[in-house]
Amino acid sequence: MAWNPADKGSGIVLSNNNVRAYENGAGDHGVRSVVSHSSGKWYFEIRVVSTTIQNSNLGIASSSCALNVGMISHADSWGMDRFGDLYNNGVKQVDMDFGTWFPGDVYNCAVDLDNDKIWFGEDGTWYNSGDPANGTNPSYDGITSSTTFYVMFSSRGGETVDLRTKSSQFSYARPSGFNPWNGPPLRESGQRKILRPSAMPRPIAHMNR
Repeated sequence: MAWNPADKGSGIVLSNNNVRAYENGAGDHGVRSVVSHSSGKWYFEIRVVSTTIQNSNLGIASSSCALNVGMISHADSWGMDRFGDLYNNGVKQVDMDFGTWFPGDVYNCAVDLDNDKIWFGEDGTWYNSGDPANGTNPSYDGITSSTTFYVMFSSRGGETVDLRTKSSQFSYARPSGFNPWNGPPLRESGQRKILRPSAMPRPIAHMNR
């Protein structure tokens, strides 16, 4: 599960099993992920496939964030623009200064919804020496609590991005204690389920003849 085809603006075109989102350049359009969370510690990545000089944003937002405006303009959204600055409610909160997006860039995001913190990184390096595993130096401390968040991308200029929400897709190791956005590791496809002793199959009793 990646971007939600039922929760996107009309100018968003999805492909590659809904992992890839392309904005056709006809005004502001956004798209949200299928999976959302209101608690816990979660990690995802967004890879830039192609880019233009127009405005694009990525991060997390609630379901009330409109799909026809830039996502960073909403009160329940926390995202970075294509210059690497962190915004909430249309106001710049932190100048992370990652520089402009380029094809191949991978943006990392770790979200601690139990302690209302968010970390952004680029190509495996967290802003301001952030350390999500130890809860230190978040990009922002005090994101909206008691809110259900989705991963969100918005653009007005023809950008294309890939959403990575599973361990098998990540370019970088997720921080210790953080689950992939799509769910705990044991729930991901391709991984073995560990049976507890009580769930192990019992040997078949042979009857005496």
